Amino acid sequence: MIWLLSKINQITKLLSHQITKMSTNIDFIIRIKNGYMAGKPRLTGMYSSLNENIAAILKEEKYIRDDAVVADGAKRNVEVELLYNGKLPAIKGIKLYSRPGQRQYVKREAVKSVHGGLGISIVSTARGLMTNKKAHMNKVGGELICAIW
Repeated sequence: MIWLLSKINQITKLLSHQITKMSTNIDFIIRIKNGYMAGKPRLTGMYSSLNENIAAILKEEKYIRDDAVVADGAKRNVEVELLYNGKLPAIKGIKLYSRPGQRQYVKREAVKSVHGGLGISIVSTARGLMTNKKAHMNKVGGELICAIW
């Protein structure tokens, strides 16, 4: 009986670790949205190369002030400094498209502007992570991660 309980605990830990590992980018994007809603000056998210690239795109498009990869012992984190215009957040809204159970892919012709060009969408292509504008210029499609305005 004890053996069975320990096996169930091991399986539960394994599954929960895999679930959080699969959706670190979703968690990171939601942390940014919640940080703006709470008026936080900075936040920290789990490190992944995808999260680092998302932060770099947001910095390039002037949705965040700064980003850095911080080593905390053996663990690395992505630290983001949020950007405000007075007291107004730089990001008004975020819409997630791809989820671990439902990926959304767009062809190069279907990459559209967000809010009439006032926002961006982040697309994961074979050439790396890029905005919808760059994907349109490079004539590539890919997985539609999210839209930010």
